[in-house]
Amino acid sequence: MKMYRQQLTTLIFITIFTVSVNCFAIQYANKAANEFTPIPVTDPLVIDDVQFVINQINSLSSSKYLVKSIRIKKAFILLKEYVRLTFDLAATKCAKDSQSPLDKCPIDKTKPITTCAEVIVDNTPWREVKKKITNFGNCKP
Repeated sequence: MKMYRQQLTTLIFITIFTVSVNCFAIQYANKAANEFTPIPVTDPLVIDDVQFVINQINSLSSSKYLVKSIRIKKAFILLKEYVRLTFDLAATKCAKDSQSPLDKCPIDKTKPITTCAEVIVDNTPWREVKKKITNFGNCKP
């Protein structure tokens, strides 16, 4: 009888453990698979990363005029470090050599709006370069 009780207790414990592990794996499936998960477009990290990308595009492009973001459409995050962005940008009427703040530059309505998709920013804090673009997507400077 004592042996039966120990076996039954062990079986119950193993069953509870197995069910708990399966529930945890289902609940955290995206994190376990290292997939990008949605993040609000109003998150300060997203806003900062979009501004970083815009600054990089403005410094690297051959255009005489600045571009600016007009709408952030989607944002996803991976491992709290990599942010994948989709946003609209527009050409402005401000020349690169002007000292005008970007938020004061009027949009050039004769130029088309560009949607930048799959832009990935690496925010790994322990690297020497704290922020870098690992993929410009379709938004080449």
